[in-house]
Amino acid sequence: MNNRKSRRVIHSRKNKLLRKINTKNLLLAGSLLSLGALTTHQLDAIYAEASSEIISYLQSENASSFEGKEDLLNELMLEEIKKAQESQSEEWKENTAEDIKAEIERQKELGLEAYVVQWGDTLEMLAEATEQTVDYLVEINQLDEDQDLLVGDLLTGILETVEDEGQRITELPGLVQTGNNTITQPVQPAKPVVITEVKEITVTEGIDFEEIKRDNLDLFVGESKLIQKGQLGEKALLYKVTYHNGKEVNRELLSQEIVKEAIAEIVEIGTKDKIESFQEVETTEILFKTVKEESDELLKGETRVAQEGINGKAQLVYKVTVTNGKETARELIRQETSQEAIDKIIKIGTKVEVTYKNETINESIPFETIERDNGELEIGESKVLQEGKEGIKSKVYKVTYHNGKEVSRELVEEEVSVAPVNKIIEKGTKEPVVEYVTVEFRDNHGILGGQLKSIKVKKEIH
Repeated sequence: MNNRKSRRVIHSRKNKLLRKINTKNLLLAGSLLSLGALTTHQLDAIYAEASSEIISYLQSENASSFEGKEDLLNELMLEEIKKAQESQSEEWKENTAEDIKAEIERQKELGLEAYVVQWGDTLEMLAEATEQTVDYLVEINQLDEDQDLLVGDLLTGILETVEDEGQRITELPGLVQTGNNTITQPVQPAKPVVITEVKEITVTEGIDFEEIKRDNLDLFVGESKLIQKGQLGEKALLYKVTYHNGKEVNRELLSQEIVKEAIAEIVEIGTKDKIESFQEVETTEILFKTVKEESDELLKGETRVAQEGINGKAQLVYKVTVTNGKETARELIRQETSQEAIDKIIKIGTKVEVTYKNETINESIPFETIERDNGELEIGESKVLQEGKEGIKSKVYKVTYHNGKEVSRELVEEEVSVAPVNKIIEKGTKEPVVEYVTVEFRDNHGILGGQLKSIKVKKEIH
């Protein structure tokens, strides 16, 4: 069961206050009242004295709080609280739900109107015994979520919900009725004790003084001067206060009177501009320059760092003007060089290294196509007598280099190493021989009407 130990019944030094209550004296006082030897007023005084400590205990930090709690105190309730306190021991053992149900029935038979917490009770078991939730019991008794129970404290919502397995117990003053049987039992009538006290008290309260601020042309901005210190006033409030069992229930204001007038506080605020000037020194770097120099020791296109650059240092002296604590102007007065910058020097090569090289390049020589007439071949015919073939020409160049890079080339020699072979084609020039023959035919179905006709047909002779 969660948080059981955090909500169990505890006993503390405060609980020992109840041990001072003399329950026997209360019972004796009740007996004297029944014999007529004690007046009701005298009995009330005894109740009031005994219940004052109870009220203080039941209003402690860990106690429950619900409406009408203080009105439930009577002789019987005081006796039950006393018994619960005396049941405490050094060993704590949690009461079961059945234990709590039996205790609830016992208290109901006595006619109690609120449950008296016993040694060993926990909220979890009280909720289980009454078939309610812990949160509900916490809410109606106005307990904190993790608050411990006090032995002898009163809880509402417990006695009102339990029935004893089909038998409903009806509570009447002086009687306990179970089923159809009525049993007379010496139950003390519940008599709430309410002590009402009215007092007139005087409360002294302070009266705030007024703060007055005014300009002063002789004071600088941000400065102030106290001209007159403020003093609180005082007023006396007369209240009529009503208490029930030592707890204030009403407060009525009867009158109020100013005992001492408040004195205003006067402060003058400066409006004059405060102008200040001073010198401020700022250290800055002087960036080095990069210088390039030609060198005939390096080939053209090559570079080399001859000297690394180093930044210099300078002190900048400013005149700073501040108005009312805020900078309004800054002027550079002078610059003082504390360390000169050293230039970075880069050498640029200018040296040219000239070299020569002969380079041979082979080029192809195209062949020519020659056409010849052939009288033995008819017109339109041709014949390849010889296939063409390209020749080869060798060229020798003199190449000049500067620092390994070509700058010029000159043709110094040219030679045909392989001559080209021309392609020869013969084309025919002979006219073809043509003869004609006569062909006769008869057209029986055509337009000729079946007449005998003849035509000439070309016949080539090869």
